[in-house]
This record gives sequence, structure tokens and C-alpha cells, in this order.
Amino acid sequence: MGDDTRVPLTDTGDLIYPGAKHFYGHGFIVDYDLDVLAVRAGWVLEELTFQDFGFSAGQIREDVLLRDTAVHGFETRPLNKVVPVRSPEKDRIQAAITAARNWWDANGARWSRMSALEEALRSANAQRQIRALGYLRYGDTICEGLDLDSYAARLQPVVRGLSKTAPPDVSEQAKLLLRDGFTMRP
Repeated sequence: MGDDTRVPLTDTGDLIYPGAKHFYGHGFIVDYDLDVLAVRAGWVLEELTFQDFGFSAGQIREDVLLRDTAVHGFETRPLNKVVPVRSPEKDRIQAAITAARNWWDANGARWSRMSALEEALRSANAQRQIRALGYLRYGDTICEGLDLDSYAARLQPVVRGLSKTAPPDVSEQAKLLLRDGFTMRP
């Protein structure tokens, strides 16, 4: 995380991120400046831990992309003509690195992915909640201690609560998980 070298991604296709050159009217959004190695490492760490240390660029909004697609269709356009993309702020990145290191110093010895998943769902942070709900809906990596029984006992009641009281984007994801059901993936 301490390396702020810029190494641009190549062959990104439909990946929409602050360093992308084009917007094709569709694609997978990763609102992290992945061209900066420290941010790339921070993105992976936030995905693994369900934390929000502040590595996200906060620049790409889905509603803006949808509006552009409605106006221009699937016409290829420079991303910076669709959303205002600015250079990564070194102070913000350094603060995120410090937050991640401080979190690890305080939690690393007793951290488990299952407890992190539950903590994220119970947090008041919508980004963490959405990341956790996304993992429960689509994740295919191992989470020791997560099975159908632990989901039903520990997580499903929290998901039900989120479906009723959380902000709309979180509530929608919780409702979709409840509708589709949690299934263990290989």
C-alpha cells in the first residue's frame, strides 16, 4: 500500500474506473483509481475485509452513467466527457493507508472474514453493507464459518432488518438477497 507508483491498467474492456479512457455505455464500475498501486492494493483489502478505509475515488456515479447512456446510447465516449475525473489526491490516499494500517494493528490478530462480514452488515456504513451483501449474493471465495446454518442464524436476521430500514440502495440489495436466497457456492 505504500507504493504510489502509477501503473496504468491495459486491456480493461468494459471496466469503468477513474483511469479508464472510454465509456462504452455499459460496464463494470470500480470507483477506485486502479492505476495507482497503493489504491489497487487498498481496493483488494477493502473487498477482502468488508471495510471502508477511504481508497474509493468517489468520482463515478451510476446515475450519471445511466443518464449519459440514455442520451448517447452505447456510443463510445471519453470517460472524462461523461464524469469529471480528477487526479488521485495523495492526502486522501495517505489517510486511507494510515486508516488501514491502524485498523490492522487493532484487529489483525483476531480478524476473521465471517466476523468481518457480520460487522459490515451491522455497521452504519452503506458502502460496507453493500459490499457484504454483494458477497453474500455473488461471492465465490471461501469464508470460513459461513454456511447455510450460520447464515440463517447470524446474518439473515440482520439482512431482514436492512431490507426494511436501510437507505434505498442497501435495502434493495438486502431485498434481492432475501428474494433469491443465500446459496453456498463451491
